[in-house]
Amino acid sequence: MEESTVGSEIKGIRNELIPLENGEKHPLKIISFRSLEMSHSQMVTDELISRDRPVAFHGWGVTGIAGRVDERSEYRKFWTIKEGRPQGSKIPLLEPPEEIVRHVDWSAVHPELRFLKDANALKELLWGGKLPFHVIFPYNASGSSLPDVVITPPNDPDVAPEINFPSFCSFWVEDPSTINLLEKIKQENPWVQLGVSSLNDHGKQPPYNTSELIEYLKGRSRIDFDIVIEDPLLEGLDIASSHSQIKIPLVGEEPVWVMKRVGSLSAKGFQSSTGFQVRLANGEDTRVASRRAAKDVDLDDKLYTAARLMNQWRIDVLKGETER
Repeated sequence: MEESTVGSEIKGIRNELIPLENGEKHPLKIISFRSLEMSHSQMVTDELISRDRPVAFHGWGVTGIAGRVDERSEYRKFWTIKEGRPQGSKIPLLEPPEEIVRHVDWSAVHPELRFLKDANALKELLWGGKLPFHVIFPYNASGSSLPDVVITPPNDPDVAPEINFPSFCSFWVEDPSTINLLEKIKQENPWVQLGVSSLNDHGKQPPYNTSELIEYLKGRSRIDFDIVIEDPLLEGLDIASSHSQIKIPLVGEEPVWVMKRVGSLSAKGFQSSTGFQVRLANGEDTRVASRRAAKDVDLDDKLYTAARLMNQWRIDVLKGETER
């Protein structure tokens, strides 16, 4: 995909129908993630907040599910939608840096990294490169700011036996469309917290773009979603990978970040983007996320292209607004 290629559907809404076994059809509304129409973002916001319904989406290389995980929501829908997912699995949190910092137990973080409790420092140093990845943080249980559904207990044998603190996994990327959506949601209801996860049968490869996602939903007659969010700006890059997971250094450890899962961003790419030293959790045996490419293929260049596209899109939007 050339960086100048952005289709007219970037502002559009289209419809699909999911055929059901009884002969009826379930309607899907396909909304562009890059649409500037207020009514479009309101549809997504209403779906998540008012209806407490999850949405499916393309998210920087993989399709996923986004839905509420706060205590006032029906967050157990995550387990009914992700068939076969273990009940003990936790849901990654989707919150911006200014929200993330208040959930972290900074006393459990390595002293050299505690300056990241400043939200601006966290945002600029971790996500200033506009690259997507998960970060595992120790959770401040005394603050009671998160529901149990996103918190991994200390020394969890299946997820993080080496982490002596309760922890949570937070996903973020400094994508203007993500920022705008989260700001709108928090303005309408500050209690809402969102979780995200790849959309696939447990242990199976996920769809990697909207076309594959729709075929996935049709093939299973799934009616869990009324809205699918596509991304005509980035899907053509075919990043086709879930995201990397990196753990912040904790007290008693070396001040080195640990990549527990290799996804679309390599350890080299994380270190280059953030300036922080990082190592693979288990060397060459470190777990590799679901992806279309072979595990030894470096996808960093595709992420750098995505970052340039997002930045240029933001510039073009601002230019268009000033010219009105």
